[in-house]
Amino acid sequence: MADRRIITVLSGKGGTGKTTVASALAMTMENAYYIDSDVEEPNGKFFMKPNINDSYTFKNPVPRIDENKCTFCGKCADGCEYSAISIIKNSKKSFVFDELCHSCGLCWTICPENAIDQFPKPVGDVNKGIADTCSTESFKEGLLNIGLPSGVPLINHLLEDLDDNRTYIIDAPPGTSCPVVAALMPCDFALIVTEPTPFGINDLELTLELIRDIGRKGGIVINKFRNENREIKKLSEEYSMPILATIPYERSIAEDYSDGVLNSRVTDAVSDIIGRIQ
Repeated sequence: MADRRIITVLSGKGGTGKTTVASALAMTMENAYYIDSDVEEPNGKFFMKPNINDSYTFKNPVPRIDENKCTFCGKCADGCEYSAISIIKNSKKSFVFDELCHSCGLCWTICPENAIDQFPKPVGDVNKGIADTCSTESFKEGLLNIGLPSGVPLINHLLEDLDDNRTYIIDAPPGTSCPVVAALMPCDFALIVTEPTPFGINDLELTLELIRDIGRKGGIVINKFRNENREIKKLSEEYSMPILATIPYERSIAEDYSDGVLNSRVTDAVSDIIGRIQ
């Protein structure tokens, strides 16, 4: 019987401790597999310390128009929802804007002359391996190529073909944009890491709105905790997202973090979370 669980760890802003919590979860939970989908700046490897045994470049198909076959009817441009193709009929010229293309395949499917080929465009690199605390493959990260406008295709690729008998910890990108949505869509539970600062609380509310709109269950972890924060508590009640744990604001935690070590105060807090995730 399938027993897959997918937990996405996210935050409305960078620097809250999202990767710290995600790594601690992956190292604490039984049969866990860590996926770093923060493809613009993946840094979970500094905690997971994986032995990388498989690396490859992920490529996404984009259209290339053969103007010797093309009659410049414009059906591909008219059908493209993302304005990634432009056809100038009078001049008999075609233009493809790779940065706008979502590789949906509509253009080469509807072309009456079969004048559109698929060109594999490199998007980023994928690294797989065995985390320091495991004996089987348990780590995967994506690294987006510099200059590309969106990491969504790479994130979607990282989240393909998940094993039905593993627990997956997805370390999401910061913010609430499309890459975050891509990391959230497959999850069963969303774990939000926030901090008791004005920026942290503002972005916490944006993240709670996103999770509510997508329709996922979730909970909150307060990092850099000093004392009870009424604003976070109010948001927790308003969005029915319980506060599952707090991680104290301590110098020793930051010092260990800078050395790529998870402080015991972090792992203890995360251990308490596991029993409360439904």
